[in-house]
Amino acid sequence: MGNGLTGVIKDALRLHPADRAKLIDALYASLESTDIQILEKAWAREAESRLDAFDDGRIGSDSWDELKEKLKNKP
Repeated sequence: MGNGLTGVIKDALRLHPADRAKLIDALYASLESTDIQILEKAWAREAESRLDAFDDGRIGSDSWDELKEKLKNKP
């Protein structure tokens, strides 16, 4: 394992996707309820911001087929 947070992140990114999801669940469950509330409010603000940007035409979207193609070609 690498040193510090950067090393932990690099190691986590090498995990199988299902294992990364389990790690996310474990980390999320380890937070205090006030921490979770802060995170949920931050995500809600971010989601609203992204939706507003989409509705205003500041950002676009890709079709499922376009996303699959991008992921297939990603190194």
